Amino acid sequence: MKVLLTGGGGFMGHHALLYLLKNTDWEFVLTDSFNHVGISARLRAVFDEIPNERKRVKIITHDLTTPIDKVTASEFGKINVIINTASLANVDESIKEPPSFIRNNINLAINMFEYAKNLDSLNTFIQISTDEVFGDANNGFDHNEWSPLLPSNPYSASKVGQEAIAQAYWRTFDVPVIVTNTTNMFGERQDQKAFIPKVINYLINDKIVPVHARYFEDKFKASSRFYLYVQNQVDAIKFLVEKFNTIPHKYSDGLDKIEKFNVAGDIEIGNDQIVYKVANILDIKKEGLFEYVDPTIHRPGLDLRYSLDGSKLKNVGWKQPFSFDQALEKTVLWTKDNPVWL
Repeated sequence: MKVLLTGGGGFMGHHALLYLLKNTDWEFVLTDSFNHVGISARLRAVFDEIPNERKRVKIITHDLTTPIDKVTASEFGKINVIINTASLANVDESIKEPPSFIRNNINLAINMFEYAKNLDSLNTFIQISTDEVFGDANNGFDHNEWSPLLPSNPYSASKVGQEAIAQAYWRTFDVPVIVTNTTNMFGERQDQKAFIPKVINYLINDKIVPVHARYFEDKFKASSRFYLYVQNQVDAIKFLVEKFNTIPHKYSDGLDKIEKFNVAGDIEIGNDQIVYKVANILDIKKEGLFEYVDPTIHRPGLDLRYSLDGSKLKNVGWKQPFSFDQALEKTVLWTKDNPVWL
């Protein structure tokens, strides 16, 4: 099986490459522009860990906001699976520069689906999306795959646009798309702007961690998330690619809508509790580790809570290979030992 993996120098992309090289015999064409969040150091880390698998990977530098021309497509070769992880994903950056941010994510989706619609060899196109497309989740409520799409910021709006493009190309051009919506991911070599690496950085450097919270009923309530270890997400993708290798999932197969799956963390945890957990792993024992901050100051439209119903994926047989606490400890200790990534 030959897989086109986009955004391969990104956080999720390089973890996908590492995990799938270890756990499959697939061959990979990896593409990244290395102009945005993708960095070559992540790929060097992959090949340093498993140098004998380098021969299974072909790396092509290409900016997906430009069309995939015939020459580049011929270099890709006969592709059976596309895993499209490429996207800008920083909410704060999307708020600062909405037009360019949204154009980037929409254009790359259009170009990927324009390329995919002509691939006779294509069995599955995995489009990576996010829990943020559904907006805030009230306490006790979990969004299912077909909950209304209610984006709260330009980033999530761009991901809604990508999902709409995926649905349209599935219906009009019979592209065999599967969309995964995932909760907040974490893991080794994550961008330092993400919350968990930021917590590690602040605590190691004896700084007070800012935690988004809202004040009501005479107390602060911190934002909460169902954090998902990135390799759990990749394992779910592997599961779906293998399962749908023989299960029809095109519009022409008689389906009335695209296949979607939520990939959700198992444990809801407040971001203030994340600080305590990371401090415990680092053996930091002191008061005043964090301070609650008003998110409206620099992040208008903040969603206090995200929550996905992951039962559909579990009901078809997927099980998370890594527990949250196990993965968090692994990530924190690795990052402590590799501070260049902070």
